[in-house]
Amino acid sequence: LLQGPHAKSVRPSPPHPHSGEFVLDETWQVVADRSMGEVGASAVADFREYLDTSAGVKISLKLAEPNLLQNHHKAVIVGLRDHMPQYASGLARSESFHIEADENSIVVCGFDERGIMRGLYYLEDLMNLRGGPILSRESKTRSPRLSPRITCAPFLADQELDVPIDPYTGGLLSLISHHGFNAIWLFGNIHDLGQSRIYAELGQNAPKRMARLNAIIRRAKKYGIDVYLYLGKNPLPPEFFDKHPDVKGCPWSKGWKGNGFLMCTSVPTARTYLEEATASIFRQAPELKGIVFIFGNEGFMHDWMAPGVECPRCRNRSPFDVVTELIATLNRGAKTGRPDAEVVAWPYAGGTWSVGDPDQMKIIERLPQDVIFLANFETTYPTVTGVTRDGVGANIFDYSISSLGPSDRFQRQARAA
Repeated sequence: LLQGPHAKSVRPSPPHPHSGEFVLDETWQVVADRSMGEVGASAVADFREYLDTSAGVKISLKLAEPNLLQNHHKAVIVGLRDHMPQYASGLARSESFHIEADENSIVVCGFDERGIMRGLYYLEDLMNLRGGPILSRESKTRSPRLSPRITCAPFLADQELDVPIDPYTGGLLSLISHHGFNAIWLFGNIHDLGQSRIYAELGQNAPKRMARLNAIIRRAKKYGIDVYLYLGKNPLPPEFFDKHPDVKGCPWSKGWKGNGFLMCTSVPTARTYLEEATASIFRQAPELKGIVFIFGNEGFMHDWMAPGVECPRCRNRSPFDVVTELIATLNRGAKTGRPDAEVVAWPYAGGTWSVGDPDQMKIIERLPQDVIFLANFETTYPTVTGVTRDGVGANIFDYSISSLGPSDRFQRQARAA
């Protein structure tokens, strides 16, 4: 996984082209816009590496002025829509591209450099499917149906900013990009990453973690990948609340996410801290795309997640008021640090606070207009009973292969949002 998409390429015996097909050999070259930035240059380098590694074909690279890109024979011509208006009519969003291919030339015209990258990946995919450096005549425009498409490394989850070795190598990021994703998320505890004038003892090691985060952001950008924080708020030790008893919330002794007490978000001082801490994260990582946080039964903790809700402030308030106030606080902080930050609120399965409102409609109707609501595609509530496959029954809730979705619950939430 760390070595990248072409590390174990196998060179098959070259197949013979059929009618309407042509072969990319060493008589071809790549002609690219010399003004391209890092993403476009990375994609061109990847395409040439792919041909070399998978087919033993070394093609040269020629950099040209944007107005001199076209009219090259046996060339993969790579450029942006602004310089190729005849191919740009269907390019309406980031990552979209147009391919125009025949035995004389292949044009890859991108809406942006990420479009160029996706276009070159598409050619690689076609050659992989064909079993060699053979392409067909083609005229095609493609555009992403969904964005963002977020994944993460399949190891070191929740530890990416703390382990001694940065898991996001260039090879892994390239592989993620080739598999169609355009974003990753990394876990971050706000008490570790955020800094505020109010509780200066929190976030003292933030600079080291933020340096790791910024390094990953810079590296991921090269492969057309944005970075989000999956933001959490964990319990704090009793010693913190000995010093700040006014924000002491419910006890937490489950062991999951640690032990101690929750910081009560009903206290204005605590909300000011959260807002300032969130803003500081975006100020320290100005290219961070956004934050995603679960406000349901796990993730970004508040007192209505705790059994019994012992906090005297929160238990006398509507849980929906507590939750929407928290979401609005994080949203203000994020937008203070980066006005176009994406703030993604995710109830997951809800929790004790959503009893009587399993679809979280009271949350959706109160959300700030610039907050994105994230819903589980196949989760139902309550669980689907009586699902039977091969004579075996099962209750279905989440992570299921027997209930593909969209669930009725998801559809109701999507319409409301």
